[in-house]
Amino acid sequence: MPLSFDDMLKDHLNTHYRLFVARISLIREMIATAYLIRNP
Repeated sequence: MPLSFDDMLKDHLNTHYRLFVARISLIREMIATAYLIRNP
């Protein structure tokens, strides 16, 4: 099954920025897209 955009973004942040993102959720999608990123 292909990954969702949220899962791909979470994987990218974990890999390239060495973060541990536990959850990511979309807050707003209008002119810009805003996400809430939560660490444990």
